[in-house]
Amino acid sequence: MNSFFTRLVRFTLAAAFLHASIGRAQEKPAPAPKKLAIRAGRLIDGKSETPIANALIIVVGDKIESVTPGGTPPAGIELIDLSKATVLPGLVDAHTHVLLQGDITQEDYDAQLLKQSIPYRAILGARNAQIALGHGFTSMRDLETEGAMYADVDVKTAINRGIIPGPRLFVATRSFAPTGFYPLLGYSWELHVPKGVQEVDGPDNIRHAVREQVGYGADWISGGNGVPYFTRPALWRVYRYTQGIPRLVNAVCDKALLAGFVRT
Repeated sequence: MNSFFTRLVRFTLAAAFLHASIGRAQEKPAPAPKKLAIRAGRLIDGKSETPIANALIIVVGDKIESVTPGGTPPAGIELIDLSKATVLPGLVDAHTHVLLQGDITQEDYDAQLLKQSIPYRAILGARNAQIALGHGFTSMRDLETEGAMYADVDVKTAINRGIIPGPRLFVATRSFAPTGFYPLLGYSWELHVPKGVQEVDGPDNIRHAVREQVGYGADWISGGNGVPYFTRPALWRVYRYTQGIPRLVNAVCDKALLAGFVRT
C-alpha cells in the first residue's frame, strides 16, 4: 500500500471517529416525563357505584399512574388542588360537525357553504374544538366537514402538534351521497354551487373516493347520507375497500348491515 493511500485511509477513519464522537456528545437524554398530583374532592371514575372522596390522582406524562382515596402527594411534585370540585374522566362526543356553526337551518347551512371560505370555517372549527375541550370533551368523532373538504384533518393536525388546544379528533372528512341527493339543492342549473358531501356514483367511483379520503387523512369513512340510495353492489364495494385499512371503521356498512342492504 503506498504512503499516500495509507494517509488517506487514516485521515478518513479519524474523521469518521471524530464525527461519531461529536454526535454522541451532542445527543441529549430524553427528559423524564412530568409528574403531577391532583387532589379531587370527589372523583367519578366510571367504575365505582359512588364517587371517591378526597381522591389523589398521580399523573406521569400523559398517563394516569394511580388513583387512591386520601393519601399524601409525593414530595417535590406539582399539586393541582381540586379539593372543592368533582373530577370525572374526559367525555366523548361520537357525532360532531366542528366545521358547522349554530343550530343549523336550511338557510344557515346554505349561507355557510356559499358565503364562508373553507379557511374561515377551519378557524371556526378550531375555536369549536377548543370550546369542546373546555367543556370536558377529550375525544370527538367528527362525521364530515359538510362542504369544507379536508379541513377537519387540518384542525386535527394542529391539535396533535400542540398548535391549538383541543380534544383528540377522529375525522371522517367528506361523507358520501349519490349525485343530486344532498344539499346544496334547488339552485339554477347554470350555477355551480358547493356540495355538503362527496358525490359518488357506482362501485368504481366509491372505491376511488374511499382511497382518496384515506390518502388525505380520514380515520373513518362516512356514507350514512347515501345508504337509502346506494345499490347493493355499491355498498358492497364500500365494505370491501375499507377492510384492512388501519384505524378505519366503516360507518356506511354499520348502517347498511343493520338495514339489510348488505350481507356478510
